[in-house]
Amino acid sequence: MPLDALAGFRASGHVIEAAAIIDAANRLSMANCIRGSRLAPSPGLRRSARLAKPAKSPVASSDRSRNDSPKGRSALKSGGCGNSYLYQVYPMTPQKALLLIDLQNDYYPGGAYELEGIAAASAKSAEMLDRFRSAGSPLIHIRHEFASAEAPFFRPGSEGANIHESVAPLADEAVITKQLVNSFQGTDLDARLKALGVEDLVIVGAMSHMCIEGATRAAADLGYRVEVIHDACATRAQEFGGRRVAAADVHATSMSALGFAYAKVLTLNEWK
Repeated sequence: MPLDALAGFRASGHVIEAAAIIDAANRLSMANCIRGSRLAPSPGLRRSARLAKPAKSPVASSDRSRNDSPKGRSALKSGGCGNSYLYQVYPMTPQKALLLIDLQNDYYPGGAYELEGIAAASAKSAEMLDRFRSAGSPLIHIRHEFASAEAPFFRPGSEGANIHESVAPLADEAVITKQLVNSFQGTDLDARLKALGVEDLVIVGAMSHMCIEGATRAAADLGYRVEVIHDACATRAQEFGGRRVAAADVHATSMSALGFAYAKVLTLNEWK
């Protein structure tokens, strides 16, 4: 694998796992190191590997005496990792990722299934999205699309099933399409998060009592630490036993249940 192939991740914006970098370095007989002149740190790399300051020798301190001899110095100059500065690759550090769930046109004014308070929740979600983008932190957009064209909303191929423009994904941002309440079920979401080294999740979106609650419970069961930004979530009134349950009560019931055992439930201003 040529070094150009490794360096190519910088331009593409793709994330390379630390294990893959180490494997490639080993294949190049570089003793778990990468030429600093060809592979510079970037937000994409920092998501998967932590780089130390450049060092002129790739060898560990325990091996330094062996390579301080004229013969050792000659070997380093003529082979091994070469003469250029080197970056030592360390294990992946835990990441926190943002999940934006079902912020799609049908939930907004004029859509097939408008939610109460969606404009305010969407604005908070957009602010959180900006924070993660600015930090270069992982984020994934999740959208729902029912399999049937007879569905009440999020019909396949419809404009209503598209992500709303206020939180629209950029070209290089991941988008996962699901057909069930639980964002992990029937998707590769868990695999993607693990590949990014994610251990903590921040969740925003809709609906509070359905896909937000479903994703949060599933994530906690899978071992993720979860934060739900409750003022960046929205729902609508429901009915049960012939009684109307106001949207605010539906939302509060879901958030109180999640906060009891599954997640930290915070406002955007409380989140750090």
